[in-house]
Formats: sequence, C-alpha cells, structure tokens
Amino acid sequence: MSTKDEVMQAHKRFYEALNRVVNLDASLMPDVWHHDETVTTVHPLGHWAIGWDEVHATWIELGNVLSDGKVTVDNLNISVLGDVAYTTGVEHVIFTLVGQKLDFKSNTTNIYRRTQDGWKIIHHHADKAPEAEKATKA
Repeated sequence: MSTKDEVMQAHKRFYEALNRVVNLDASLMPDVWHHDETVTTVHPLGHWAIGWDEVHATWIELGNVLSDGKVTVDNLNISVLGDVAYTTGVEHVIFTLVGQKLDFKSNTTNIYRRTQDGWKIIHHHADKAPEAEKATKA
C-alpha cells in the first residue's frame, strides 16, 4: 500500500468516527487521534481546543448534543511530506443541534502524523459555520 493510500485510510477512519459523533457517539475518536499536548482542533462553532484532553472533551461534548447527522467530504486533496500529511476538502455537514436541523458546507483541513500505530490525526480545522453558531444562541 502506498503512503498516500495509508493516509486515505486514516482519513476514512476519521470521518467514520466523525459520522458517529454527529449521531450521539464519540467513542471512536480516541482511536483515530494522536494523544499529546500538540494536537489541536477547531469546530464550525468556532472554539479552539489545544492538547488531547481539550480536543477529546470537545468531541465528547459534540457527541452528546449532535444527532441525525452525516458528514461527507468533496474535493479531497491529500499531500504527504515525510511523516506528516494533510488533507483539504469541503465538508458537507448535516445534523440536528438543539432541535434544529442544520445543513451547511465548511472548508476543512486535517493534518496527520505517522506514528508507531499508523497515521493519526493531529489537527482538524473546519471553518466557522454561522448557521451552527446561530443555532446555539437561539
């Protein structure tokens, strides 16, 4: 399997975990992430998390409030630079949040690091989604 194919597999595992999050289940997220103080994420609601403890807490929080969801990625691009790789694309996100069905697109970047346990995500950035932010303030 080529390195790019390995990163594609890591990408698929991340989105499998993310699709569980948007259906009230964050249990797969720890398996796809590297666990240290350097990992980061920012979600469409716009809040940053730095370090595994904060990152994990955001996935648990989202997994407790998002339901009836699905996330797909269009225009996927994979780049590999030694033991680091990144993907870019456009997420199409659908989920229910605080009783409101949301459907939006968000540019996304994911960074992966090759570890002894395979490729793990170390950074996830999804652009802010005004629709989601507005729903939480309603």
